[in-house]
Amino acid sequence: MAVFAAGVHAAVPEGCRVEVDFFATPEALGINLTRTTGYTNGNISNPIIETCSGTTDCNYPDVWSKASQEKAAGSSNFNAGGGLMKVVLPKTVDAVLYFQVTSPYLTADASSANDICLGPLPVIPTRRMLAEQVSYNVTTPGTMTYTVQIGDAAPQPGVVTGTNGGKLIISRDEYLGEQCATITINITGIAFTPAFDNFTAITPITRTVCWFKPTGDEHATAEVLLSTKGLCDVTAEIKTIAVNISSITPQPVYMKLGNDVKADDDMNPQALLRPVIYLRGTKITELDGTAATTEFDQETDIKNFLVSYIIPPLPMPEDGLYSMAIPASLQQGVYNVTARVSMITNNPELVGIGKTRIVQSDVPAVHNLTEVMAKDLFVDETFGVQQDPTLLTDISSDKEGQAITTSQNITFTWAITGVVFDQKCTHGSDAAVSCKSPFTVAAKDVSADPIKFTVDITDVCGAEKKLEYSYSAQGVTALTKVDDIPVGPGGGAVPPKKNGAAATAAAGMLTLGMGLLAALL
Repeated sequence: MAVFAAGVHAAVPEGCRVEVDFFATPEALGINLTRTTGYTNGNISNPIIETCSGTTDCNYPDVWSKASQEKAAGSSNFNAGGGLMKVVLPKTVDAVLYFQVTSPYLTADASSANDICLGPLPVIPTRRMLAEQVSYNVTTPGTMTYTVQIGDAAPQPGVVTGTNGGKLIISRDEYLGEQCATITINITGIAFTPAFDNFTAITPITRTVCWFKPTGDEHATAEVLLSTKGLCDVTAEIKTIAVNISSITPQPVYMKLGNDVKADDDMNPQALLRPVIYLRGTKITELDGTAATTEFDQETDIKNFLVSYIIPPLPMPEDGLYSMAIPASLQQGVYNVTARVSMITNNPELVGIGKTRIVQSDVPAVHNLTEVMAKDLFVDETFGVQQDPTLLTDISSDKEGQAITTSQNITFTWAITGVVFDQKCTHGSDAAVSCKSPFTVAAKDVSADPIKFTVDITDVCGAEKKLEYSYSAQGVTALTKVDDIPVGPGGGAVPPKKNGAAATAAAGMLTLGMGLLAALL
């Protein structure tokens, strides 16, 4: 029988506290426990139920195990009595967390007869005022009850499991996104000999358990837009690629212990999951549209391939725009690029969904981190890297010097050296439309004044070039002249190269699910 003393106030002794053990074992609870670890053939009507016994906790998934929580906390003596580390839960199976409440108020046969656990006790356990000098016996142990409140929902009574135990079950398809459960514990019905009229409630006490559960299909997503304008300045020591990463889902998920956000040494919140954009690409053509021939020059470190991980800073930029410095200059040309979005973590032991370790040893920022929720945004799309000016090498028409009649087809042809980002064609008073060479229109009324046809070209560096034609009943005239061609080695002129179709096909920016971002140009 537990014996307590009352009289002089003192600090609360260790043995008087109400503790919550989130690593409760079947042996401690006095019963076998169960957990659902999957479903036969994916049929939720046929759960795979595992029975636990012995001295190991039965929490599922393993992110709630003692081993995982200790590893994340960085201590082999991690005490989860104040709450657990925040975890990532799967959507594919129910999660279960068992706990046990221990207190001398719950037993009439405590081994120590020297506990001093009575007195007018305030609610906050560490500030309890205790009494001494008068001995009391617990003749009727208290009864433990608890409620569980998830988010803003109403608290629900919990089912006591074994000896003063309880459990939190998170159904597979419920409580998505970032959620917390508040477990409120009460101990009532304690009787003492002699009667102790001033004894005040030692409970309720609360513990908070938080998690993140992906929505949708457990993949991250984003609307990614790339701009290579930062690669165009030949005088810039640092080349950059601008990336619009608005609409990244999910947003960063931060570490918590119980309900408290964990911070690093600089008092910045630590991320459990944070987004990363992975870009990889190879050069496929030169600027003139011919097949890529320039090899990677290791001496100058001017690469013909791209491998970059874009890790936005935390907190995330509000406008979703982030400029990333690339480690070395890229050769001019057109590249095939694949982009993938995922979430990365430095605490895989807290992540209960499919994960892959990153072994990109030449990128220290991600080496040996773990990737989850990966999704390809686009595969083998094209974009251009250009530092030379865009030159007009051809401007012509099939009706040059030929008579034209109203409604007759006219084809305009042009070519540039460079990579086109955008082209707009305007025919007379008509609205501008997207176009590429060759472009055919039906002649307007040629009995009146000459009619203009214009092409407005924007290259990947943001430089603009305007081409103008005029036509009448007498034929088509190119009003814009081709550019002077730079002098090549030995003093010879470099011949013009017609690359209109190839250059038009190479987009200077990539987009998925959103319009082109003019602000980046």
